[in-house]
Amino acid sequence: PTALSDLLRVLCDASEYDELPVRHNEEVVNEQLADKLPWPVERSRFDSPHVKANLLLQAHFARAPLPMSDYVTDLKSVLDQALRILQAMVDIAADAGWLHTALGAMSLTQMVSQGRFLDVPPLSDLP
Repeated sequence: PTALSDLLRVLCDASEYDELPVRHNEEVVNEQLADKLPWPVERSRFDSPHVKANLLLQAHFARAPLPMSDYVTDLKSVLDQALRILQAMVDIAADAGWLHTALGAMSLTQMVSQGRFLDVPPLSDLP
């Protein structure tokens, strides 16, 4: 996969996110959050920790407000793992000779680091 949304899905499907907590009734909150974010997720899996990780990262990129303080804690947990997983994705793609996939993973690394989607104008960060 080379599309950033597909690479984000691959990142979030990593086993490191298997234990991300999805608390009681959070699938409803996840569905509401998904409606506010640009990249689609599997609508039948709002109770999945992998879908929640995807939504948390998209909210991080969009700088969208998180619905509750538990989500802030969960986002920190997701971010702690993301850069290490992305570096492994870059290494695997580069070793296999998949240039576009490697570049996409590097772009996703930049998005995680900056907390911004790539297509957002840089001047929008200024006060």
